[in-house]
Amino acid sequence: MRIFGRFGECGNDCNGGVYRSPRIYSAGFPRQYYKNLRNDFRDKIVEKILKKALKTRDHLNERYIYVSGDDFKDICVYLYGKKRAVLRIMFATEERETEGSFNVYAVFSIPGIDRFDIVVLSLKEDDLTFPSLTHEIPAAHWYEREIRDMFGLTPKGHPDLRRLVFHDSFPKGSHPLRKDWSMSEADLKEWGEGIAQKEPYHFMRVEGEGVYEIPVGPVHAGIIEPGHFRFSAVGETIFFLEPGSSIPIRAQRSFLRPLGLPKG
Repeated sequence: MRIFGRFGECGNDCNGGVYRSPRIYSAGFPRQYYKNLRNDFRDKIVEKILKKALKTRDHLNERYIYVSGDDFKDICVYLYGKKRAVLRIMFATEERETEGSFNVYAVFSIPGIDRFDIVVLSLKEDDLTFPSLTHEIPAAHWYEREIRDMFGLTPKGHPDLRRLVFHDSFPKGSHPLRKDWSMSEADLKEWGEGIAQKEPYHFMRVEGEGVYEIPVGPVHAGIIEPGHFRFSAVGETIFFLEPGSSIPIRAQRSFLRPLGLPKG
């Protein structure tokens, strides 16, 4: 059987890489037929990944794929580059009390298929680094920086390890989503009043004739959370805009932190 899709055609196993769309145009077949066909196509994709998995777990429309540090990046890049999966979100959790580790989650899905592939990497205390995906998957850039800020897990090979969510005065080496996190009264005062730069944030400089910088924040009118922005302008034209630390440490994060991933 040959299937004609939006971008061309493919054979029985679609290994040629021509067929990229989950939408198949034909007539005389019920909707369920196309749904089953898409699921079969997706299952073939997952088969190669599962061979490298340490273990897997299914829950509703989610498949958790637990991998080693050596395979984490390769599997994520395979999903993204070869199978057109989209990185939906990337986050971390602390499971030291139950599993003795931190976990990094990369959530992928293929457009048109109601299924999430969640690649899970466990990190032990003796090595809190994980392979950065940013060079191959640009959408991972801010996720990885936030994971570093909140948990102290370092994305190895990341091109920009500046803070993402903390003010300059936030204590260096302090990671609020760790369950044993605390802050001294002295640190709290210095952070709140901004009287000491613990880890300065260096904005990217744009230089040239007629270029000037407009700093905005960290406190400004509006309903959004505090944030620091740096505009580089030439006349009335905004040449470059860089957001600095936004400090999105909300009460619900601290409330949900003890619950863990399943309940939180």
